[in-house]
Amino acid sequence: MCIQFAYKRPQKISSNSLTSATKQSIFGEAKPFAMKYAVLFLALIFAGCTDGGYETFTIAGEIMQVVKEDFPSDMSWNDAMAACQNLGNGWRLPNKDELAAMYNQLHTKGKGNFRTDNFYWSSSERNPERAWAFYFEDGRADPISLNKYSALRVRAVRALP
Repeated sequence: MCIQFAYKRPQKISSNSLTSATKQSIFGEAKPFAMKYAVLFLALIFAGCTDGGYETFTIAGEIMQVVKEDFPSDMSWNDAMAACQNLGNGWRLPNKDELAAMYNQLHTKGKGNFRTDNFYWSSSERNPERAWAFYFEDGRADPISLNKYSALRVRAVRALP
């Protein structure tokens, strides 16, 4: 989910007008303040909410966005479906054809930061117990022989807003 912030430019303050306690509280908090906003910035990039936080590809004439990073940990299919939808703003788990398009249009050109050490879940179900997954090492989609409880990589997509 993208969050919008209102920003008010700080007023210029002369350091001569501040008490030493005030200076300590303002300047002493510089590192934690900067760190907190650096972490927030990274979270927004992960969610694809800032320029550069996603790559684009096309499928069936539609321009799609994919976040540049995987979710921090592998997860089951049900958790993957929920995690992508919980990002809001149209983010979802890609289907097997969209994963193939990402492989061909992004991964083979060195884009997208896709890992090759595990499969990625797709939203495409093979049957009630199994779903299709995609392997970025060699560009193949496979019906996972394990059930939907297997822990695989997850990447969210959405149609270009």
